[in-house]
Parts: sequence; structure tokens; C-alpha cells
Amino acid sequence: MYRRNAIIEQIREVSPDLPKIAQLIGKDAGISANILRTVNSPAFNLPNKIGSINQAVMLLGLDPVVGYCRRHFCRAVYQ
Repeated sequence: MYRRNAIIEQIREVSPDLPKIAQLIGKDAGISANILRTVNSPAFNLPNKIGSINQAVMLLGLDPVVGYCRRHFCRAVYQ
């Protein structure tokens, strides 16, 4: 729960720190798996598999990452 609160606090910042968000996401297995699954999907058509959360977050950018986090947290509330 602490990790999620830290991620939420970071994405609410006026100027969110993407590397810090990536570091926090890396500590949450659920969000990490979701982001890595997305970035390695055929939709991105990348030549090499991305294995690093930091790479994946930088590749996706802030808005999609915030969206993934919000959806993940909402799903967790209703399960």
C-alpha cells in the first residue's frame, strides 16, 4: 500500500519525475508486469524485448504510465 501511495503522490506532482516514478513502479510487481506486457506487445513492434521498467516507462511517456497506474489501482479496489 505504501508503494501505491508513493506512486500516486509522485504522479500528482506539478512536475512529475519520470525516473522516480519508474523506480517506484519497479517495486510493484503488478504494475511492472502490466507495463512490460504492454510495451513488448506487437503494437509497439520493437526489434528487441524491453526488460527494464525504466526503459519501458521512458518509452511510453508520462501520460500512458499514469493511465496504467490509475487503472491498476482501480482494479485493485474492486477485486
